[in-house]
Parts: sequence; structure tokens; C-alpha cells
Amino acid sequence: MPGRTFGASVVESEVVSGKGMPWRAGVVWLSAREAAAVVLAVLFFMLGFARQAIVLSAKLEAKSVGEVLQASAQSLREADRELEQARQRHFPRYLQGVSTAGGWSALRTAEFYLNSALQSKSPNEVRRLAAQARAAANRASDVASSVRAKTAELDEALRGFRSAPERAEAAARDALETVSRLVGMGYRPAHFVGAKRVLSQAGELERQARAVSKRIVERGLPDYLAVFELSVRAEGLAKEAKRLALGVQALRLENSSRVADLRTRAGSAASMYPRARECAAYLLRYGAYAHFAGLVSRGISGLAEVRRLLPEAQRLNSMDVQRFQDAASVLYRAERLVEDAEEGFRQAVRVYRSVLEAEALLAAASAEADRLISLAEARISRYSHNNQSRAEGYLADARRSLAEGRLLVRDDPISALQRYRAAASLADRAFDEVDTSSRTGSSGGGHWGGFGGDHGGSGGGPSGGFSGGPSGGFSSGPSGGGLGGGGF
Repeated sequence: MPGRTFGASVVESEVVSGKGMPWRAGVVWLSAREAAAVVLAVLFFMLGFARQAIVLSAKLEAKSVGEVLQASAQSLREADRELEQARQRHFPRYLQGVSTAGGWSALRTAEFYLNSALQSKSPNEVRRLAAQARAAANRASDVASSVRAKTAELDEALRGFRSAPERAEAAARDALETVSRLVGMGYRPAHFVGAKRVLSQAGELERQARAVSKRIVERGLPDYLAVFELSVRAEGLAKEAKRLALGVQALRLENSSRVADLRTRAGSAASMYPRARECAAYLLRYGAYAHFAGLVSRGISGLAEVRRLLPEAQRLNSMDVQRFQDAASVLYRAERLVEDAEEGFRQAVRVYRSVLEAEALLAAASAEADRLISLAEARISRYSHNNQSRAEGYLADARRSLAEGRLLVRDDPISALQRYRAAASLADRAFDEVDTSSRTGSSGGGHWGGFGGDHGGSGGGPSGGFSGGPSGGFSSGPSGGGLGGGGF
């Protein structure tokens, strides 16, 4: 059937005559070089089209920055309007240095960057310039926000300067009444020395505010910004004085709550002790875990100390003694002792359980590691005509891990089990790394011995059940870093 052939440099065209009979209108001959040129031209066209699409996408992203510029310009216009109105209401000296000029300058910079981005033909350059435009527009917006915040601050001062001293005075009265009420409840006046010192500072600021409010400086008004600011500071100090006064009562109540909580926790921890002691006694047979006996012993001694500390904390916290801070310090110490006891008891029980589990699995894990090492050795030997350095390296690591496990069995069964499992995993890897190619270079995919293909049955290596990694089932156990290796 006629067609187009580039390899033979022939292009044949067909047309159909009025009678429905095909006839050869002509043959166009192209050299191999001309055919390659046509292909390259098509490729260059496609690459150019793709690049234009990327540039267009970048410019569409850049155009979205225009919305940021418009928002910044609107903010600046509003700031200018509010600033102009503020100049009619407020003293000129309050507005010295307040201007949107820096914002408009940043906005012009943003416009320059955005225009440059839209004219660029490099997508990376488009994005870089658009980012600079956005940053400059944000600076312009920040200037507008700063100007508007200043005018709002002045407006608030003008509205509230007359009542501000009264609010400060009312806050001071409230603080004094709080102190008087607490003293009436039996709290010693010495507890409120700090609150009264702060209250005195508030009173001085309030007096200054009232003095300033009596001096007219312009437009029939005093320095109302100073009056407002002094009064606000005075009010804040008065509220702080009240907080300090109430803090005395709050500390006493908190101490009482902590005593009750610690008594419950200490009792619960003590109930854990018998079991923890049994577990620690069992662990004494292994050198890596012998320290748990001391940990449990210190825990029960700490609980005994807590039983002595709690009554002392209650005494210090009583209304007869009123040494509330000292009581809090005693309670902090008691809390640390309870936490240490709880953690020590839990660790002893947790490690005991892990040791029992390890003891039950050690023999099988050791046998499995031996089996997998033997399989890997046999496979390496069968294909010894190839370079098996990688497989032999893994095999050596497996033997070393197995030997380490056997050395650890009497001292640290958890770590020993980890070594056995690591040995199994390494032997599995050694089996997989064996170069099974034939002497002639063809694939050696036949069966050997009792193995299907190159593996022993399950496709995940020859292991029966220990190829899941060296950590086995003890990743959450206390031997994560190796008990006896600094894990506790």
C-alpha cells in the first residue's frame, strides 16, 4: 500500500481519479539530511511553544500582584484622607513626621517591578520581579497602616482624655478595696507590700495626668495626649496591683489543691511498689538490669519522704503560718519525688515483661539466624565463580551480630534478641546480594536445591519469620537504645 517512507527518502502522493482509480500524481524525493531538518524544525517549534506557555503562566501569576498594588494604593488614599482630617483636629506637633510619602514611594517601586515582570520573556525573571513587586506593595500597605494607627490613637486620646484620670482613680480604689478585703479575711498585710508599691506608682501617674489636664496649651485644650497616656499607664498599674493582691489568695488555694492531688498520686504510686519490687528482684539475675533494684528502692524511699513533706506543706500554707511561697517550694519537691517513683516502678515492670518475652524467643531467634547464615553461605559457595564481595560483607556482619548476641545472652537478653534478629536480617540480605550469573554471563535463574528461583519460598528472602528488620517486636521496649547501653 502506498505511503510515506522517510528512511528511504521517498514520499509518495496519491489522488483518486473521477473513475475511482488511483494514479500516481508524483514522487517527492527528500535526502536524509532534509528529512532530519524537517524533524528538527518541528521539535524547535514545539519547544518554543512550550516555553511560551511557561512564560504566559508566569505572567498570569504576576498579574495577580496587581490586585495587591491596588489594595495598597487604596489603603494609602484612605490614610491620606484620615491624616488630612487629623491635621484639622489635632495639634500639629502630634503629627510631626507622620506621612504616607514612604508608602507612595514603595508603591511606585512595586509598579516598576510589576511592569518589568510583564515585559520579561524569562519565566524565572518574571516570578522574581513579581515577588519584588509584591514585597514593595506590602511595604506601602504597612506605611498606610502605621499612619492610620497613629491617627486612631490621637482620636482615642482626644475622646477619652477627660475621663481617663477618673478611670485610673477607680482602678486604684478597686485595688485598695481588694487589699482591705483580704486583710479582713486574715491575710497578713506583709503579703501586700508589693501590691501597695505598684499602687503608689499608679497614684503618682494619676496625679501627673490631672496636673497636665489643668494646663491649656492650644485651642482651649491641654496636652490631651499626655493626659491620656499617663492615665492609661496609671490604670494599668492599678490593675496590676490588684492582680498581685489576689495572687496571694490564689497561691494558698493552689497549694491546698496540690496537697490533695499529691496525696492521691503518692497512694497510687505506693500501690505499684510490690509488683515493681518483684520485677526488680527477677531482673537482678542480669547485669544489664540490676540497677532497677536501686531505682525501685529509691522510689519507695521518695514516697516515704513525700508522706513527711505533705504535712509540712500544709502547715506552711495554713493561715496561722502563711508562708505560701515556702509551701509551694516544698510541694514542688514532693511532686518531683512522686514522678520519679512512678517512672521507676513503671520501668521495672516494663523491662521485666520485655525480658520474659525475650527469654521465650531467644532460642528460636538464634536458630533462625544460624539457618539463614547457612543458606547464605551455601548460595555464595555455589556461585563462587562470581565476585561475591557484597554478599560476603553482609554475611560477615551477620556472623558478627550472631556472635555478639550469644555473648549478651547471660547479661542482656533483650539486646541479645536484637542482635539475633539483626543477624537474620543481614543473612537475608547476603542471600539476596549473591551474584547468580552464569560463567558465560547468561542469567542463572534456574532452581537450586530446595529453593524456588533465587529465594527460599516466600519471595521476601529465605527467612522463615525474622526478616522484618533487626528491631523485631521490641521497638517500643526499653532496649531501644540497648538496655545496659545507657537506655535508662
